[in-house]
Amino acid sequence: MAWIESHQSLLTHRKTLRAAALLRIRPVLLIGHLHVLWWWALDNLPNDGDLGDLTDGEIASAALWTKSATTFLGALTAAGFIDANPDTRSLHDWYDYAGKLNNRRAQAKERMFSARSQNVLGTFAERSALPTNKQTVTNQPTNQHTDRAHAPDFTPSLDPPRSQNFPEDEVGFAGEYVLHYQQVNGKHPPATHVADAMALERDFGLEACRREAGDLKWEKHPNYLRKRLETKREQAEVRAPPVLGEDDPRAQLARRFDAAAKAGGSS
Repeated sequence: MAWIESHQSLLTHRKTLRAAALLRIRPVLLIGHLHVLWWWALDNLPNDGDLGDLTDGEIASAALWTKSATTFLGALTAAGFIDANPDTRSLHDWYDYAGKLNNRRAQAKERMFSARSQNVLGTFAERSALPTNKQTVTNQPTNQHTDRAHAPDFTPSLDPPRSQNFPEDEVGFAGEYVLHYQQVNGKHPPATHVADAMALERDFGLEACRREAGDLKWEKHPNYLRKRLETKREQAEVRAPPVLGEDDPRAQLARRFDAAAKAGGSS
């Protein structure tokens, strides 16, 4: 959640009193418009507060000012809330009040993603090195846990398992994606890739993600895998007709109808 500094002295500050007098409104109302403008700026302006080619009307609308936009911008500029130069306009001292905060938020977010992905990689590498007494049996069912609540509703692939086996632990698809990415690219994947891989396993289940990535030789971004899995899930909603055995009464009846149709066609 984004936020900005708001000092209690703003209510009686000379800039506030001057702008309110020019606009002929109470200072408390001006404070409301200023905060709405600043909140909008957090999401829409660069860290230096540059207003670029925004018109007076667009800036006034961002502050929810419904009267004369020119008067509003003139009052904020005269009071010092907006710095006006021959070529550009900007919010006064915006970088000091919000730009630095935005930079710190972006850096903290990147550190969080990086730490999380590094933890996934470290745990996966550590567990991969552990000895195991499990024997891999080709084309045999396993008791591996899958998240049935999020598993995709389509028939699993009948392709043989991959030649490289991974330990069955909670590191999951994201850990395998990190390892394959490093093998292919020689470096750690971006933190956003790891986060996307985690979200993919959450939505489709571990086995479906492994299977889809393996079919594409682990060379595709998790979001590309998501599109393919979503398409398969939609296609699986139209069920194929059941295959009837030779002794099934419905199969016998169908054969009789086919024979009668052929006899009628030959006559």
